[in-house]
Amino acid sequence: MRDFIARALKKSAKMNDSQLRNMIELIANEYTLLDALMDSLNYGLIVLDCLHIPLKTNRAIARLLGKPLPSNPRRPLWHYLDDEHIAQFIVAIIKNEVGKARAEFIVQRQGETLYLEVSLFPLICDQKIRGSIIAIHDITEKKQEEIYNRRLESLANLTNLAATVAHEIKNPLGAMSIHLQLLRKNFSTCSFETNKRIQKHLHVVEEEIERLNRIVTGFLSAVRPLKLNITRLSVFDLVTSIRDTFYEAFTKAELSFSVHMPHNLPHIRGDEHLLRQALVNIITNAKEAMQRGGALEVFVHKQTDHISISISDTGEGIDARNIHNIFEPYFTTKTEGTGLGLTLTFKVIKEHGGDISVSSTVGRGTCFTLLLPIDKLGRSLLQEKISTHLRHTSKE
Repeated sequence: MRDFIARALKKSAKMNDSQLRNMIELIANEYTLLDALMDSLNYGLIVLDCLHIPLKTNRAIARLLGKPLPSNPRRPLWHYLDDEHIAQFIVAIIKNEVGKARAEFIVQRQGETLYLEVSLFPLICDQKIRGSIIAIHDITEKKQEEIYNRRLESLANLTNLAATVAHEIKNPLGAMSIHLQLLRKNFSTCSFETNKRIQKHLHVVEEEIERLNRIVTGFLSAVRPLKLNITRLSVFDLVTSIRDTFYEAFTKAELSFSVHMPHNLPHIRGDEHLLRQALVNIITNAKEAMQRGGALEVFVHKQTDHISISISDTGEGIDARNIHNIFEPYFTTKTEGTGLGLTLTFKVIKEHGGDISVSSTVGRGTCFTLLLPIDKLGRSLLQEKISTHLRHTSKE
């Protein structure tokens, strides 16, 4: 095509109007095809000139950058980028004349966390560098799979330690508790002041034993295979019950707690105690993240084969660098806590054949979305009853 245009330009002075029109139409068709080709790519593409000003972009760029670039840009690309780290990467590569380069970034897009791979390489034409090409790939799915596999590996490794932990720590804790009670009994014969002073120290020891016991118990709960007591559950009743449980605590903290869900939700099959604990863990974390007031909203609705439960708060949010670690054992950003609550929540949802995801924006809040399979057996029985009723009605 390029050779054709070069030859056509040489002959353009000798062309009549019809020939010129045909040539322009041909070039226009080629550019239309080029636009369609670029827009068909599932990754973002930006072409820069030698001054690093965008010459051409494709449709995917607007989604990946969070906004479209100006239609007639007059400044280098980095002036139009909201993501500071991506802009700094591009500037550094171009100014240092590195040539080809690639880096990964975590960004927020409308409350959703995306993993982007940004590649930059020179645009070469006639053996000369005419500018740069930037390709931006959405590698979120790949990264999430890596994180999920790493999380499963972490849980598997912890499971192998569970028996040792139970024997080496939990049994001595039991012995310490027994001897603590014996000490209390022996010191009760001392003078009032001496006994009062000693009991104060013993109380501290008792609290620390209980705290360590909770940590060990939580650890074992997080890594042991779950024994599910499966029953047919009403999501409406489960969520309503949890809202009622938290009502007083949220009211006292001047936080709002609202639930949005229809009454006619299909049932699910699951362990009521474990599912309740999973939801309580998320809501407790949300409450603790809203120290200066705020609102928690729960949205429940039916999807094709699942019930979706979204729990959204207006708390401090989670840094994009930490969000992929929140289900990891012992990971926590709080000054207190074991970091096992969300690990157990993740495990409970997965054991029920469901899925859990999280999106967050620092300063705006966090949203957890849980997907739980609908009770297909119960639904089939209901459909059978309806069909039977309709058959009897038609006979009458």
